[in-house]
Amino acid sequence: MNDKKTIKTPWHVAFGEVLGAFFHPMHLSVEPNVSVMGKLPEADILLFRPETPKWTNEQRQRLPDGIRQSQAHYILIEFKYTESVTQSAFVQAQAYEYFYKQYKSLKDKDIQTFVVTAKKPRYPTRKKWGYEQAVYPGVYKSNHELLKRIPLISLNELSAKLHNAYFKLFASHKVVRERVFKQLERNKAIPTLPEPLESLLSGLRLLKGEEDMNIEMTPEFVQEMGRKWGKEYLARLPLEKRLAGIKPADRLAGIKVADRLAGIKVADRLAGIKPAEIEAYLKQRKAKR
Repeated sequence: MNDKKTIKTPWHVAFGEVLGAFFHPMHLSVEPNVSVMGKLPEADILLFRPETPKWTNEQRQRLPDGIRQSQAHYILIEFKYTESVTQSAFVQAQAYEYFYKQYKSLKDKDIQTFVVTAKKPRYPTRKKWGYEQAVYPGVYKSNHELLKRIPLISLNELSAKLHNAYFKLFASHKVVRERVFKQLERNKAIPTLPEPLESLLSGLRLLKGEEDMNIEMTPEFVQEMGRKWGKEYLARLPLEKRLAGIKPADRLAGIKVADRLAGIKVADRLAGIKPAEIEAYLKQRKAKR
């Protein structure tokens, strides 16, 4: 008898942290590991909600098809990255919504739950649970009585529109991710992120595809892969390209004044300083002596 327990890889946390960093400037809260009931363990699910009384146009402009059309104030997401969508995903999503709704005393119209998958859902699974293509590519809705409220979103199949881009960074197909990275770079839509998230995105960009997405793969492994790649890439760049886009103050941060001035001629150090300012400084030095 095999009593080994399946260890869940917290990809929903990495997904939530990256999206949270992107959406924070728009006053949109993204919370991983949401408590769906009092005094019970947290669920492997993300909570999206605006910090404003209602969703704003700016907030909706960055949400993907399917979610951006929802009128609910609370959006719950059951995210599947390395795993394929199975019956348990729909059962869990349904249970999370029910318990969270009871926990927060919400009405049906206040909340909507989505199952989001990095891999394209298999046809037999979709057929079994009544999921059919909706109006938007990659968005499936069920005709099953119990799942009508829970759409299924396939990241690989979402359209190439910019509002789908942030979510599609986690698509399983390398060609899809690479197009999205280039799209965001063209539109200058990737903000400065903390180093761990920068490394994670770099690692995601390096993944070949679904063959790399085995159950042992962790966000930490992908993050470390991106960190190593980033160092190797920067080491091959000329110094001027490494420093391109970095403000002078940021380039010099942490460097002692003496080290900054080392090797610079006196005339060059004083260039741009008015004679009166130099004389005033010398008088001040004399007065201290």
